[in-house]
Amino acid sequence: MTESLHTVRFPGETDEYRRARDELLEAEIDLRRRTEAVAALLAEQRLQPRLPRRDE
Repeated sequence: MTESLHTVRFPGETDEYRRARDELLEAEIDLRRRTEAVAALLAEQRLQPRLPRRDE
């Protein structure tokens, strides 16, 4: 078994359960990184000059 991302193990947890929890944690970390990347892109976009609307 590879090293777990968690430092605490629960009494009686199986290796299968720990692998599933590690997989979930990896997905959560990836989601957080992607969310932060999207937020940075949005912030960058807001710094760009606004395009005039067609009716202006």
